[in-house]
Amino acid sequence: MLGLVLACPHNPAAYRPADRWPVIHAALTGSVPQPNAFAAETPEVVAEHHARAERAFDALRDRAADYAPDAVIIVADDGGALFGEVQAPQITLYTGREIAGSPLYAPIGEDPAAEQIALECEQELAQHLLVELVDRELDMTYSQFQNPQAPADRAAEGARTVVAPAARVLPPGVPVIPLFVNTRRAPMPNGRRCYALGRAIADALADDPRRVALLAAGGLSGGPFGYPAGPIDVTMGNRWLQQLRRGRGERLAPLFDLDSDTLRGSTAEYRQWIVAAAAAEASGAKAEVIDYVPAHHAAVGLGFAAWSA
Repeated sequence: MLGLVLACPHNPAAYRPADRWPVIHAALTGSVPQPNAFAAETPEVVAEHHARAERAFDALRDRAADYAPDAVIIVADDGGALFGEVQAPQITLYTGREIAGSPLYAPIGEDPAAEQIALECEQELAQHLLVELVDRELDMTYSQFQNPQAPADRAAEGARTVVAPAARVLPPGVPVIPLFVNTRRAPMPNGRRCYALGRAIADALADDPRRVALLAAGGLSGGPFGYPAGPIDVTMGNRWLQQLRRGRGERLAPLFDLDSDTLRGSTAEYRQWIVAAAAAEASGAKAEVIDYVPAHHAAVGLGFAAWSA
């Protein structure tokens, strides 16, 4: 059964010490003029944002340890390192024996080849999910092997968006099932499809005796890279989390019915949160929002939440 759902960011700043945040911000935003709120983030404010993120990660880690899952589905995007321009699948379930990646991030000047993490995957459950989701008329693709299609400087990151959150939140040795939702290349799946995916996952696991958790990694509002890099829609983030607290994730499914530059970047990663909310709300769970940190030095609103069935 699916008894625990968690959500956190995979933004690189969330995994780095506070003194690295200015360097990360410069790499993510370039020469784009920044909002007034950025100037108010003194070193003391940045240090507090980092401390809040650390406390939130610790809270999620405690919940994962208490639940002691047999396997964890990790819902993420490819981070720009796995899929190239030739192939951009919308929803891909990884069914291989192992998945690897680096927590290091090439766009901020790090060398992903210097550190690699390999995670064991739960193949039997992944195959079960694949069959069940296709049977529920979800148009799934799957991959049994890693074959990064990104340029060489990014390919070494591999499954960064999976391994970094897993290493920070999950108990050591718990097998994972990576599920990639496209948030990088238009067109992308709309929110209704993501909500249907989350509900289908919960339904497929309803009678399964294994203790399964789901970890969504991404978001919230923000836009690293490109001309809109920097602003954070705090109103949207707070409204979003308020709806999740009330168990109303379905009301947010129409978010991507229209396309907009403001719905790209990290904001596109609300899709991972829609999958998480749908899966949790299938059992009537409501979100406990651990924290929401609109961190302009990270160029994103860092969100942390947990649902317990």
